[in-house]
Amino acid sequence: LHPGLHEVPLREEGAQMTVPRTLYHGAPAGFLDSILEHGLLKGTAERANFEGFKHDTTGCVFLAETEKDARFFGVASAMEQHGPTLDFVVLIVDSLKARIAGVPIGEPEGELDPKAFSGRQFIACGDIPPEAIVGFKKISSESGRKGVKEEFYTFRPGEKPRLVR
Repeated sequence: LHPGLHEVPLREEGAQMTVPRTLYHGAPAGFLDSILEHGLLKGTAERANFEGFKHDTTGCVFLAETEKDARFFGVASAMEQHGPTLDFVVLIVDSLKARIAGVPIGEPEGELDPKAFSGRQFIACGDIPPEAIVGFKKISSESGRKGVKEEFYTFRPGEKPRLVR
């Protein structure tokens, strides 16, 4: 879990479902400025990144329980948008702040390939506001060098992101 965050129970239709306080979303790095200004905007059928999830993702934002799984979608989204690249971000979302802002969070109906995706997945059925994004990791390939560069930032709306490491 992200430091200082914990799991918060969520009740839906009488059933108990635990939504982690910290959730992750992978996206192409080129979208970062817009995301930090406007938040994570819900998907449309035209913008669905993964054909099999058009039904689940239309009107929703896809979230992962683990950073590893969000990385999978960050890489896939970046490659779909910009070709073979490793320039993407993993956003850290505080699910309690999102729900306080009126964004319902639940589990999707679709199933993902367990070889690529090991954790639980969630959908937020509404735009996640910037105040629910508490940080992000920027992952990029360094030109002319093997490997990738990772930077971790904290974020508060109205302030410049702070590099932590």
